[in-house]
Parts: sequence; C-alpha cells; structure tokens
Amino acid sequence: MFPTYPKMEDLEMINSPSALYKKSEPLIPYETSLSLQDEIQPRYIANKYAIIISGGVNSNNNHERYWNDCSSIYTTLVKKYYYSASNIYVLMADGTDPGADLKKTDGTFISSPLDLDGNGTNESKFTIS
Repeated sequence: MFPTYPKMEDLEMINSPSALYKKSEPLIPYETSLSLQDEIQPRYIANKYAIIISGGVNSNNNHERYWNDCSSIYTTLVKKYYYSASNIYVLMADGTDPGADLKKTDGTFISSPLDLDGNGTNESKFTIS
C-alpha cells in the first residue's frame, strides 16, 4: 500500500555500518570508548548537504515510483550516511500544494505525501513546478 516506506530490517547494512567489519578488527588505530557510529557521525553530520529533486513533467507523468525512490534516498542519507535532516532539501512535484499530482500504479491520482520517512515530519517543503 502506498506510501511504501523503506523497511530498515530489510536493509541490514544501513542499520549497522559496523556489520561490514569483523568485531575483532579495530577500525580506529587508537583506544576509544566510542562505538563506530559515535566515531563517524559527528564528523559528517554538519558538513554534508543534499538536494533530492523529483517529479514528472505533469501529473500524468509523476509516478508513484518517483516518490518511493525519494523516500528511499532520504532514509538512506539519514540512516546510513548520517546526514542531518536539516541539511537535506527535498524539491518534489508541486511541493506542499494539496492538489492531486501523483499518479499511483492503479491509475488514480493523489497529492504527494510530504513525509518521506514515516516519522510524522514533512520533509518535502519545496516545489519544482
């Protein structure tokens, strides 16, 4: 059922970047009590920005899969690459306009959902049309 938010349990590597390494091998050459996530996150959160742009030329060509792709990209940037949500700018279709602008796979039209990760916060705030 639409929207289809990414399931983190299906994306094991996104949940646990340390799963790429053997637990017995030290990643950091010096002693630390920080976990891998604690060590990586502060270095990158403040200085990485992203712009996600999506939308068809018109409502008939603004397909549901485009929204699903944006949702997956947004979630991956936040969960795997530790982007700050405030540093990700989403420009999608008609932005916050409540008009039906997204064509679902069954041929019906709805307004593009603004919440990309299912947390109740609207990530899509800008329009491209």
